[in-house]
Amino acid sequence: MDPAEDYRAKAAEYERLTRATKSPRESRNYRRQAEMYRALALGEEPDISPAPRVGANRCPNCDAPIPAPFESKYLSGHLVEHHWRCQRCNVSWQSRFDPLLASEGPVAGQCPARNAAVPRIQYR
Repeated sequence: MDPAEDYRAKAAEYERLTRATKSPRESRNYRRQAEMYRALALGEEPDISPAPRVGANRCPNCDAPIPAPFESKYLSGHLVEHHWRCQRCNVSWQSRFDPLLASEGPVAGQCPARNAAVPRIQYR
């Protein structure tokens, strides 16, 4: 079996898994794998984009994108607390961080919270 046939077989298997799974996150991962193997079967360079940061404005339950927290508070000691709610699955959580400890400075016109990692998640 030549490599192109192997890649096509793997792409077909990942397409089957994409249709069979019930999880949106798994379905998205299987679809990416299928696309990568289809590109390899055609002799093209697969489009491999870096994985998104965990918790980077995404719901921890269903992985839906969350554009912004619905409420943010400045707490004592330079802490910022964000309250999040997913519109899709109605899960709520909060995160806190210290903007002074963020590894990157803020981008012009953007809130410092967008550049900081979310160190703590609490589910309600």
